[in-house]
Amino acid sequence: MKTFINYYGAKFRNGNMYPNPSCDVIVEPFAGGAGYSLRHWQKKVFLYEKNQLLVEMWKWLIAASEEDVMSLPIDFDHLDAIDAPTGAKTLIGFCLNTGTVTPCKTRSKWANQYTESEQFWGQKRRKRIASQVNLIKHWECYFVSDYTDIPNTFATWFIDPPYQKQGTYYTHGSQDIDFAHLSNWCHMRSGELIVCEQDGADWMEWTNRKNVKSNAKTKVSSEVWMHRGLSR
Repeated sequence: MKTFINYYGAKFRNGNMYPNPSCDVIVEPFAGGAGYSLRHWQKKVFLYEKNQLLVEMWKWLIAASEEDVMSLPIDFDHLDAIDAPTGAKTLIGFCLNTGTVTPCKTRSKWANQYTESEQFWGQKRRKRIASQVNLIKHWECYFVSDYTDIPNTFATWFIDPPYQKQGTYYTHGSQDIDFAHLSNWCHMRSGELIVCEQDGADWMEWTNRKNVKSNAKTKVSSEVWMHRGLSR
């Protein structure tokens, strides 16, 4: 399984550095691009997100058939001119550039050079996404106005909030998060716990650290995470 969208901060590229899930269920409270769940797509997955556009996109993908995806247009001048559901247009918008926090309306000049690759929206990207949608029919995605509304399911909790220092770019960014409260809430989750951040964050005691390539291939970021095994 490959990533569906080019989402800023997504964990798909370096997702293999995190522990494999111990539970049959994965919960992602800050779903975004769901990079961790995509690596373990066979599990029962619950995505929660407060960005309504992302919720509509995931709901559309979960419900879509291969034919639905293949019917989406490749050639267009502006995303708003496409006759398609909001979720499908959001999917396309996130594939028009790399590492974005909102869906793009037009292709970047850089993306225009790579329409025949899988990196951006084009025939190859559309075909690959179409081949994957049947694999996530057992997933579920829900809108939540706040992470505290999410049921405390016994699961592998993969918690990847907007980073404390670098996460101000999102529609609902780190400036809206009480990190002391989030830390307490994380520790109360039932099951396995994996919490992600960037080095320098002070709201959790991090148990692991690794330098990884960021979306800009010439840059390296120091990623940290906390892992706690199964707990009731």
